Amino acid sequence: MLKRIAFNYEIAPGDYTFQVRLAYLDNRGTAVDVRCDDGIYELGRQKFSHNRKTIDLDREVEDVQIVFRKGNALSGDAAKDDWLLLGNIRLKADLAP
Repeated sequence: MLKRIAFNYEIAPGDYTFQVRLAYLDNRGTAVDVRCDDGIYELGRQKFSHNRKTIDLDREVEDVQIVFRKGNALSGDAAKDDWLLLGNIRLKADLAP
């Protein structure tokens, strides 16, 4: 049972393309790829130390992958300042009953 994902982050100003997704097999063996975050992030520089995101899941998953996906949607001058920092990633999981 996957309970929680938590991580620190810093995302370029104006970049709303970041997503956290789960890729796993359901109980029938079917591949599932679903966004699991709420899309609410504080953007900008010098925020890594206090920007911490926690995603509560409570999902029974098998062969899970947590995918941190950042699109490259910035254009013009903003495209030169296109970046994302992630770190201190923690998972909480319990064995399924």
